[in-house]
Amino acid sequence: KTKLKKIQIYLLNHCAKMVNLGELQFAQSYINIIDLQITNEVFLEHQVINPNRFKNCISMAIIANNIVWAITFLEEQKKNLPRTMKEMTVSYSQAIILFSQKQYDLALKKLVNFHSDDMYFKISYEKLLLKLYKYQLKKGRFKITHIRSKVTSVKKYIASQKRLNHMRKKRVYTFLSCLLKLVNNKKINIDMLKGNVPTIDLIWLQKEVI
Repeated sequence: KTKLKKIQIYLLNHCAKMVNLGELQFAQSYINIIDLQITNEVFLEHQVINPNRFKNCISMAIIANNIVWAITFLEEQKKNLPRTMKEMTVSYSQAIILFSQKQYDLALKKLVNFHSDDMYFKISYEKLLLKLYKYQLKKGRFKITHIRSKVTSVKKYIASQKRLNHMRKKRVYTFLSCLLKLVNNKKINIDMLKGNVPTIDLIWLQKEVI
């Protein structure tokens, strides 16, 4: 099982790299390998799943446009999350699934009591919240000044995170800049963003500029 797991981890990393390069068909391959790991009982580490890995699996399913898989995975694997992070991980995962289904109000409700000290989760949460704010802006529930203030706050948080490498910081900053352009009705050069923003954010931006 150890050798099999190493091979599967290598393949997962390869798929993730290809998805980040814009080869979205590898997202389905990624979740296919996750299914194999679950079947072969090599998916869990010490009988639990890392919350960030859980989140990544959900994100890959959304990129693959396989929402059924995401929902099934969420329901079947949430029992294996660490108790201290279970509620937070499930709430975020439910929110991002609802967001992908354009159920924005329901997604926002899932995030009302969200709190995490985990850097990666917090960044993902803040980006999702800003996307939701954009739709609230359309309904007149938010002002552009609220979104600008939130973006400034997120930028300060990113800048303060010494554990976050330069490239990851740059990708988040680029996304935030694009979001501000969207709410201000300014043009975005999507072709220049490939590989420069997280893939799940790029897909959303592409849909917004159409």
